[in-house]
Amino acid sequence: MKGMLDISIDNIEKIINTSDKEIQFLQQSLVIEEKLDGTKLNVIRNNNDFDFDDFINNFIISYKKTILYPEEHDYLEHSKIKRESIGNAQYKLVMDHFKKINPHLNKLPKNTEFFIEFLMNKPTLTRDYKDKHHMVLLGYSDTTYTEKNGIVESEPLSFEIDRNQEFADLLDIDTPNIILSGKIFPYYRLEQSILDKKFYDIVRQHTFTNDKHQFITEFKKCLLELESKYGGKSEGVVIRYNDTILKVVQSDQYDKETRFKKKLIHQMDPDDENKYFLELKQIGKELIKDNKLDYRKKLKELANTIYNGKVTLPLHTKKTILQVSEDLFHVCKYLLIKSLPGNNVALFIGRLQPPTKLHFEIIRQGLNDFDDVVVAIVKGTKSERILNPFDFELQSEMLHEEFPDLKIIQSNTGNIISIMNKMNINVVLCGSDRVESYRNQLKNNPEIAVIETKRDEDVSGTNLRNALKTKNKSEFKRNTDPSSYKFFDILVKEINEKVKSFDKFLKL
Repeated sequence: MKGMLDISIDNIEKIINTSDKEIQFLQQSLVIEEKLDGTKLNVIRNNNDFDFDDFINNFIISYKKTILYPEEHDYLEHSKIKRESIGNAQYKLVMDHFKKINPHLNKLPKNTEFFIEFLMNKPTLTRDYKDKHHMVLLGYSDTTYTEKNGIVESEPLSFEIDRNQEFADLLDIDTPNIILSGKIFPYYRLEQSILDKKFYDIVRQHTFTNDKHQFITEFKKCLLELESKYGGKSEGVVIRYNDTILKVVQSDQYDKETRFKKKLIHQMDPDDENKYFLELKQIGKELIKDNKLDYRKKLKELANTIYNGKVTLPLHTKKTILQVSEDLFHVCKYLLIKSLPGNNVALFIGRLQPPTKLHFEIIRQGLNDFDDVVVAIVKGTKSERILNPFDFELQSEMLHEEFPDLKIIQSNTGNIISIMNKMNINVVLCGSDRVESYRNQLKNNPEIAVIETKRDEDVSGTNLRNALKTKNKSEFKRNTDPSSYKFFDILVKEINEKVKSFDKFLKL
């Protein structure tokens, strides 16, 4: 699916996990830079001829595919945003920055996507920098994109950093802070390679040995003692050498309890918090109904109504008026996007091992009734793979045989909320066995409908897999769509190889 460039980084422990790899690692010339904890913005220099007067004609700026516009928070002052905001109002600082520097950006190449970390104040971020609201260029890529109804879908080709400093200078933003460039072993040569004085001072206070494993352990401690360039404890570091990228992060960076405690600063008890957001959605529904303005004009009208006190806000005991206002604006924008023509999108979730006749029926009906359908194929843990023998590529090929343009994504969870957070969804499609579970998951999202397709008890994935294991072609055809008949031999081979592999594993 578009916009899914993987820029995730492995922990050093996952890769440097043997004595041979430790020795090899210590022989490398490394670049170590600070890793930052912010929100990831995608900024696309589009294909338009450069407009020196209006930056929005040159750039598409988005967060999680939702396009940001300058008129969204027109009525707020920078000082108030910096002092109080814990949400999207902070993106006004980004918009105003691009507006200011736009005349100097004509040298940026067209059809280029920039990946930018924005250090904002947000309850879901673990680190709390003293000097916030900086933008940091992580990398860039040639890209293609489609822009429609407030959503941008992009296909970046790669993740490049060679021209980072050049582009960052043009954008007048930072690049990641370089901590060290050179070899780290033995420690007494570090003076030749250290670029960061504070880190050098930390290193000199530690005792190192020639034991390679102990050296790496001690060196990681040094890295995590370093204060961030922006004040406060750093998230960790990114280590680059050759074509390898690794990370070392603080022990609490992904700790659920740490994040939960931070969220509680601005959250009421769960029942009151749920009531609050349901009330916001009801107010938002009223504010966007009978909308006859174009999308951007409606956003400006909503900003005027909400931020200038022209609507009664719900009570929140742990948030200021500004924070409640930006919650309401965020909800209104979310509902408005869903209401736009072309954005009535349905989601279908399943393991599809392999796709049954019912799966095809649900997708076919969804494509007939809605603007689009997204299929999320769930891939569980390795221990579940014997029950799910077919890989994502084969499943996608089977679906595309009947639906060539179908959007298909891979998900490591069947949780609707987690999947919805990555895309715009109005409806969830399912068989009878999933209706109650899905409606329970969506109890705080009444704007998302659950639409049931009655299940044929004689058709199932279990029947299909059994038919493939026994090479029963007639039973296979009874349980699947005609477009899948051609895959019979491939599926038989795949499932029986997996069964043999699993049987061999059990005998070990």
